[in-house]
Amino acid sequence: MPSDEEAQISTPPHTPPHPAAPAATAPAPAAVAATSAPPPRTSTPTLASHHPSTEPPSHSHPSCPSCGEVPGEYVSLAEYRRTMSIVRLQVSVPISILVSLGTMLICGAVIDPGLRGINVLYPTLLTPNGMLLSVYWGAVYAIQVGFCLLLIFAQSDDTKDTFVHGVGMKIAVSNWLIAGWAVCWTLRMFKTAEICVFINVITVVWMNITLLKYPASIMHPLRAIFIHGTTSLLLAILFNLTWAHNGFVALKWVIKDEDLLHKWTWQAVGCVLGTNLISVFWEIGARQYLLAVANEYLLFTLLFASVRITPSLPESALPKPVPLLVTIIVCLVLHPIALVGGNAYAIHQGRREGQIRLPDDDEEDRQREAEIEAEVQARINARARERQQGHTQH
Repeated sequence: MPSDEEAQISTPPHTPPHPAAPAATAPAPAAVAATSAPPPRTSTPTLASHHPSTEPPSHSHPSCPSCGEVPGEYVSLAEYRRTMSIVRLQVSVPISILVSLGTMLICGAVIDPGLRGINVLYPTLLTPNGMLLSVYWGAVYAIQVGFCLLLIFAQSDDTKDTFVHGVGMKIAVSNWLIAGWAVCWTLRMFKTAEICVFINVITVVWMNITLLKYPASIMHPLRAIFIHGTTSLLLAILFNLTWAHNGFVALKWVIKDEDLLHKWTWQAVGCVLGTNLISVFWEIGARQYLLAVANEYLLFTLLFASVRITPSLPESALPKPVPLLVTIIVCLVLHPIALVGGNAYAIHQGRREGQIRLPDDDEEDRQREAEIEAEVQARINARARERQQGHTQH
């Protein structure tokens, strides 16, 4: 017999009789037929809630509480954080590069006097050659374009880790500081510009230190060129030249006549020699080939620069002081010699350590084999004792 719930669903609704007409009674056979007929298949919200459909819902997405689906693949928290860091870099780094490049172009080409014009108006012993310096900055921004492309299309986990943990947001901060320095330099706010340079030097040095965990490799040339090349070029220009040149102008160590040519010679020698010696040790320790090339180029920008008392007259150019000229030449020779010597020493030291460690490796292998044999023998003895105890019990 059908249940009460099914009978309630299948029975048509009862209509009360008209008050004027007498109540009509249905015949017994019809009533029996109505009660014995099978209930029609009708779906109600109550039954549907107890019998959910086996068809998949029309909308399906991971972790949806309405459809109740369980995603087939989960993303770990570390992977999620790295993905979000990559997205932040993909947004912030191109914007910072565009702002920095636009600021340099406006301050260098549109405003008069611009970046190069102020270098001419305030000549110092550390003022570089303007044409060579412009080529250097062009190379910096060209490599940063490749940096952005590699950042967008990076697929390997090593490259992503290098971007996130090696470079991070420091590259964006550096570009913003370069833009701020260009504005302050053009407005002749030299002390504020020097503060921007000092903060930028700290930022770039920190960025190169964090990159030591992800060294450049010939097996990954794009990573070596665009990531390590960008950081090396920024470190060279900011640490070896910009802060010292800007500092000379901020301290008003400007050469206005020939009598002042030798007044700040030893200060210039100390800056050039000190920064290049630190760079040499860094190049040897971290094997920074690109940094060595960048420092060599910047030394040539100093070597081919001349101090002009009257900017409009090429004949007013003064020769460099001999101590400064000798220091520049020594540093030009020092970088390649130190880099080659450091690599040769590292190779020799590696071979020597390999020869010394060979007997240690053999001894470790023999000790490991002896431990394995002792463990196997102990298991055999334990099984023999168990068998002997079983025989004695029987």
